[in-house]
Amino acid sequence: MPADRQCAVVLAATEKLGGQAAGKNYDPATGAFAVASTTYAAPNAIDVTPAGCLAANIAYDLSKGMGWYLTGTMTLPGATAAQTAKVKLPKKIKPKGKTVLLKKTVVTNAGQEATAKLSWSTKKSAKGGKATYAKAVTKGGSLAIRTTGTAKRLYVKLRLSAPARDGYTAYSFTKKWTVKR
Repeated sequence: MPADRQCAVVLAATEKLGGQAAGKNYDPATGAFAVASTTYAAPNAIDVTPAGCLAANIAYDLSKGMGWYLTGTMTLPGATAAQTAKVKLPKKIKPKGKTVLLKKTVVTNAGQEATAKLSWSTKKSAKGGKATYAKAVTKGGSLAIRTTGTAKRLYVKLRLSAPARDGYTAYSFTKKWTVKR
């Protein structure tokens, strides 16, 4: 607000005309706030020169004072919550055969479906996988791995991710298994 437009507003004030409206500071946990105007006992105490404090062409009885009250909730930018999800995974992967990793699509607390990436390798990095060792099987939102049993040791990595969303940070989850024959 420009310096030439000033109204008397105090968050912790009580609007004295009705006596019921009390201001309160912004609570970041709930987003609630309340603003009450200060009132004036004498009509000469109010400076009506700042434009915007009093509406034009309206008759005010300033001998009784005047005030207003505003309450509401707001969310300030930057207040983000972590995106989370419940993920139930098997403890082990079978050395030969099919193991179901995810029974259904993982949905985060922000309502987003997480993208699943499955990789395997005979080296610890588990960057890529040859079909001779395993195959990813998807059906109706479930994810499974079918291992062939030809590798003595197979390193499997499952990554789940979802992008950031208004009010939520990005979601990322990684689980690694070592499959021994």
